Amino acid sequence: MLAFIDESGQPHPNDPNAYSTLVALCMHEADHRELSRQLYGVKRALLGRNTPYELKALEVLNARTYVRQRESKWALAERCYALFDEIDLTAFAIVMHRPAQEPNIRPDWLPYQHIFLLQRVNALAKARSEQAILIYDGQGMNVQGRNLSVCISNYIFRVAMRRGQLEHIVDSAFFVDSKVTPGIQMADLAAGALRLREQHRLDGNDGAFAAAIRRCAGTVAKSTRSDLVNDDGRLLRGILYLRESWHYDRHAVGGVVGVRELEAPYEPAWEDAGPFVDMMDALSLGSGTK
Repeated sequence: MLAFIDESGQPHPNDPNAYSTLVALCMHEADHRELSRQLYGVKRALLGRNTPYELKALEVLNARTYVRQRESKWALAERCYALFDEIDLTAFAIVMHRPAQEPNIRPDWLPYQHIFLLQRVNALAKARSEQAILIYDGQGMNVQGRNLSVCISNYIFRVAMRRGQLEHIVDSAFFVDSKVTPGIQMADLAAGALRLREQHRLDGNDGAFAAAIRRCAGTVAKSTRSDLVNDDGRLLRGILYLRESWHYDRHAVGGVVGVRELEAPYEPAWEDAGPFVDMMDALSLGSGTK
């Protein structure tokens, strides 16, 4: 099983986005070839055979494209979201509001949002009796001075293996060029739609473009699964709203990170995971079983 991981925005006080999202898009290896074939065909049909184009949410999911390039780039984006219904794709997402302070998790530790995402990938791989290969955008290897490759290895070898956790995740992550990796491009689109959905809801934006974004985000949300459990038997939601406190070391004193062994965090209870979501909204967030 392949797990393509990408983010939209970053949980940092200097980030211009009020929300950030971290997404894992999981698929069987054979389905990635079909995804590549489909994307190649639709890009050629809509943009021309001499137009190599990397799908990026930042360039496609905006009001300008929606108004002025409805028949080309926006049509391409909508065709990509339709693939969530046509190919066996499963998405998981961590949604985060912009923190008021700079996260103080040690630079060699894996941030909690990544741990929670890996728990979901592992649970899906376990349910499928497979091993998950983690694939990240190569440009995201170093985030805010953090070497993500080292952080992942530290967590898997120093915590997960010792505790018998994440046994269905291959212990080495791969970092690829998103320009030639359709899975990463699709993960980027998924993260972008979910982030914009939260931003528009915060701003009270209810125009035609916001409605189009909600449709795209809803397609992604329907591909999530909330019937899986982590290694401790706790139910995992397909989309997790993470409280700001998870960006800070829980043993820090006076803003200084305390020296401690890496912890395997628990799955937050619903009330600890973010804003209250009523039944109608929960369904739109993909809280049901895929």
